[in-house]
Amino acid sequence: MTSSAPHWHLILNHFPTVGTVIGLGLLLGSLYLGSQDLELAALVLLVVLGLVAIPTYVTGAAAAFALEGETELPMVTYCTGCRNALRDAGRDTIHVLDLLMTADPMAGARDPEPGTVMRLANRFRAKWAIRRTPPPVGG
Repeated sequence: MTSSAPHWHLILNHFPTVGTVIGLGLLLGSLYLGSQDLELAALVLLVVLGLVAIPTYVTGAAAAFALEGETELPMVTYCTGCRNALRDAGRDTIHVLDLLMTADPMAGARDPEPGTVMRLANRFRAKWAIRRTPPPVGG
């Protein structure tokens, strides 16, 4: 079996995603415990993951183009960058949050990518909605 850019993308794309959560957890743990060794390990991990993200990003477009025309079903992604690359390649895509939180996720599958201003407005709208949400009642 020969490896290609789509294969490498599928192999590499999970490391930055999952590793960042682990690295941030280690970093927070080091701050809580006051451990410089743990802090150094967390920072090294985050730098290595940043370097792994470069080939992941570069191989993402090749993975999208390799999938072009294989199926009529939309692709489900959890990465906005992958979703945008697939849309640029002409594929219908659904973000996993749209799939979980909207009544008709297929309605947004063919929508064009929002521009920079719209993404900024959506970000502020989400922050204000979160701030207005009352805190959970503990018990």
